[in-house]
Amino acid sequence: MSAQWLCKLSGAFKPYDRSVSDSIEAAYQRGEAEVKVQLNGSWYVIHFGEMKQKQWGNPSRTRPVQRQLSAPPAASPLPSPTPPAAPPLPSPTPPAAAPLPSPTPPAAAPLPSPTPPAAAPLPSPAPPAAAPLPSPAPPAAAPLPSPTPPAAPPLPSPTPPAASPPPPPAGNNAKIHAMLVEFAEWEKARGDTARAGSYYKAARSVEQHSAEIRSGKEAKQLSGLGLKMAAKVDELLSTGEVASLKRRREEPRNEAMKALQRVWGIGPSRAKQLYEEHGIATLSMLSASPSVMREEERAALRYVHDFEAPIPRDEVGELFALLERAANAHCPPLLATLCGSHRRGAPSSDAIHVVLTQAEGNAEGNAEGTISAAPPLAALAAALERQGFLSALLSLDQSVCVAACRRRTAAPTMPPAAAPQPLVADWKAIAARAKLLKQGSSKANLFDSWREEKARRQASSGASSMADPVEARGEVATSSCGGSSSSAAEPKGPAGFGDGLLGVGEDLSAGAGAGAGLVEEERHRRIELRLVPYDSYHYATLFFTGSEAFHRSMRAAASERGYTLTEYSLSRADDSKQVDLPEKVTCEEDIFRLIGMKYVPPTERNL
Repeated sequence: MSAQWLCKLSGAFKPYDRSVSDSIEAAYQRGEAEVKVQLNGSWYVIHFGEMKQKQWGNPSRTRPVQRQLSAPPAASPLPSPTPPAAPPLPSPTPPAAAPLPSPTPPAAAPLPSPTPPAAAPLPSPAPPAAAPLPSPAPPAAAPLPSPTPPAAPPLPSPTPPAASPPPPPAGNNAKIHAMLVEFAEWEKARGDTARAGSYYKAARSVEQHSAEIRSGKEAKQLSGLGLKMAAKVDELLSTGEVASLKRRREEPRNEAMKALQRVWGIGPSRAKQLYEEHGIATLSMLSASPSVMREEERAALRYVHDFEAPIPRDEVGELFALLERAANAHCPPLLATLCGSHRRGAPSSDAIHVVLTQAEGNAEGNAEGTISAAPPLAALAAALERQGFLSALLSLDQSVCVAACRRRTAAPTMPPAAAPQPLVADWKAIAARAKLLKQGSSKANLFDSWREEKARRQASSGASSMADPVEARGEVATSSCGGSSSSAAEPKGPAGFGDGLLGVGEDLSAGAGAGAGLVEEERHRRIELRLVPYDSYHYATLFFTGSEAFHRSMRAAASERGYTLTEYSLSRADDSKQVDLPEKVTCEEDIFRLIGMKYVPPTERNL
């Protein structure tokens, strides 16, 4: 069986070019999550999980795709039984070729080529001639099958399709999966996460089902598919579409809700507000209305296409290595674990998820075991922003930092570093920024305190831009202790870092020397840093590694034993009191053992 990939155009699925289809099929057989192909000069990404084609750099332009299995074409061997029969007659047994055209041996040559009428009678007597040949001439029957192996394969190939009914229509599962995922996305855009989760769960069941689904009744046998979903499956397979899904696509409000939520930080409520109060329905309209946006929304809008592009696995590893170096240089050092789909072995990720903690004995906590008032995450963010690793802060509080980051391949040329300066003002400015972000302020001059501090340093040092000697080597490593640092007196990275709110409106590649050392094609990637108490570290790495379905199964196992498992602890299910553990949790394996589950490595947690 061969596979042909098709894309939906003008309401009908049409096949890709054979070369494109073969490259897609090769990636599918290798088990990859997606493949990038070029069509008419533009690049597209085929997502096998969603069975969709998305334009590279503009994921809003999507089309459903379909994988269709088909038997090898039988049309070519059927019309050509006579040509193969003609060559073997002259080649293996020249003497036998003469007696067959008994009347005129010379006429055997013109029969195949110049006289079509003579070629016509040959096929009809050919089958009966095959039967008598073995009887009068047993020696001639033996050479006929041996010298003509090509004649044997074409005969059985058309036979099975004729003897057995054609295979069921291919692509049913792919169509059902795409339909369920689209319903999930609509529900997610509406803010109904519970219903969205149900559709996603059903989509996973269909994706993992090997047999072809022919009806809603069969679909209902799968986990997560109920009566209503089964009815939608019947409607899809019988009519080719689902009316309720078509109505949702045609509703302007639904399209607006879905489009606006492409921006990080804009949820269903905020999207509804922008649409109903300001009439904003597209990202272009949002970009043209900066006054209605919050500051973090401006930054997220700037990087919306970068954030939607998948991050290759090697790039995730490189970015984490830079972050880990800075975390190790922190005072006191921070432990870091790269979580998310990358830890589960995915070839690409949507974002970079990192869990941080202060090493045991260094973490300063209060009676409740929480992080102390000293803000290590804000200090780390300040250090990373100075070095140019973070290009925009989207959200920051005591325990969570969401930002845009980007790789650098070379270092900008800058003057030598001045004497170390205290960094207290650095993290205080970052903390002030976080407070304003949390309040949702949209003032244009939120960072006067930062600018005043910057001016004060410039006046005292007499330098307008200084660099860390470490930065001159192209590294992102710095000390973020409160007392001193080896970094520059002027906390300035490439243009746009620290000067403007969240780096909005600043082009990193603009200006003399701005963005030096940055690769022009490098995308900004979303990175999420989460700082947890040391006692919660392994619970957090387990939770943020995922998958969500896997952690849900762990919570169910814990519940059966009377416990509640969260990203922070294992507690009694009845009174939420901390469990008196028989031993200290020093790794994820301990958590599995406490809830009675066999340990599952991260790469096998993709439920």
